[in-house]
Formats: sequence, C-alpha cells, structure tokens
Amino acid sequence: SGVTTIFPSSPLPEITDPVTIDGYSQPGSSPNTLAKGTNAALKIQLNGTNTGGNGLLINAPNSVVKGLAIHRFGGDGITVFGSASGIKIEGNFLGTDASGTQDLGNGDDGIFVINSNNHTVGGTSPAARNLISGNKGDGVVLDEAGVRGTRIQGNLIGTKKDGVGSLGNSLSGVNIGHSANNPVSSNTIAFNGLNGVRITGTFTTANGNTVLGNSIFSNGQLGIDLGANGVT
Repeated sequence: SGVTTIFPSSPLPEITDPVTIDGYSQPGSSPNTLAKGTNAALKIQLNGTNTGGNGLLINAPNSVVKGLAIHRFGGDGITVFGSASGIKIEGNFLGTDASGTQDLGNGDDGIFVINSNNHTVGGTSPAARNLISGNKGDGVVLDEAGVRGTRIQGNLIGTKKDGVGSLGNSLSGVNIGHSANNPVSSNTIAFNGLNGVRITGTFTTANGNTVLGNSIFSNGQLGIDLGANGVT
C-alpha cells in the first residue's frame, strides 16, 4: 500500500524498442485531477543513487513514460535521443520524492532531449502534468543538436506539487538550444536558479519557438531570456 522504491545497482540499459512504462498500473496510484498543482499519487520511485549515470535512456519511437518518481541519478532523469520520435512523458515527478515536496534532484537535468523530434512533455489534460523540480541542472533541455516539434505543456517546473511552494531547478526551468518550432505553453515555471525560459541560438537555428500562456515568476534571472545574454 506504500511507495515501492527501485534501486538499480548499475546504469540502466538503453531502451531501443517502443515501450509503455506505466507507474499508474501500481495499486493505490492515481493520476492528477486538479486544474492547478497536482494531486497525483505515485507508488513507484526510481532511485539512481547507486548507478552514477542517467536514468531512463529512450532511443525508441512512440514510447510512453508515466506515473514514476525519478530521482537521485547522477546525470539526467530521462534522456531522449537518436531515432526516438513521438515520445510522451506525462504524469511523472522528476527530481522529487513521491510526495512531490522533497528535493531529491537528479545530478543534471530533469529531462534532456537531443537530436530527435516531435515529443510531448506533459500535455493538455491534468493527468499529463509533470512535476520537474529540484534537479541540479535545468528542468527541461532541448539540446543544440536540432530538436524540432517538441511540446512542453502544462507542467510544474521548479515548484512543489502544489504549484506554489519553491523547489527550483538549479539552472533554468526550460533551456532550448539551437532547436526550432518547439512550443512552451501553459506551464508554471518558477523558483529556478537562472531563467524561467532560456532560448539560445540564432534566427535561423532557434526560430519558431513559442512561449505562450505560461505563469513564469520568481526565477533567479529573467523570466524569458532570448539569446542567453541577459537584459537587452
């Protein structure tokens, strides 16, 4: 009836076939139903203390990860790369315990996406909302290898599960490199150490990214920093 914690003793293998990892299949768990914050009940924790590396490594299209608390990995909580496309990451806590209130941050980013396209982090429904907080790097990174069409929507990035308390990521909430046409919408992005949303690159390498309808406040530097060069 309580929370089950999985402690891998070595780095996890790369996921190369499409898969659905559904923590909500665990008895007693349930997805969020709130319009603000999250009341998701997570019963599976993935604790990377003993691995020294990244958490889930997804290199397979059309995979789904939901209903997990992923924390204490030395690198990123979830890494998406390679041939992966159409990945859905929804209803997870990345960087906190299963209560959504304690800082158990991963050593680098909550979610790191590189060289792959058309993913969804969060979504339009309350059940899809991720909590991405307490990580030692950024909350979500779309790296400079050219990520396209990846939607970051409806998440709590840098808060506790209530969407109000402070549990910031050490760097920025969302960090977009030389990647284009990625919508960032309807998120709460707060209490992060640097920017709320940071977009680097040029007009040709980072064009078409949209930042719309978010609540962005109480970050260490700018709410939205275009060019990563401070106030201009």
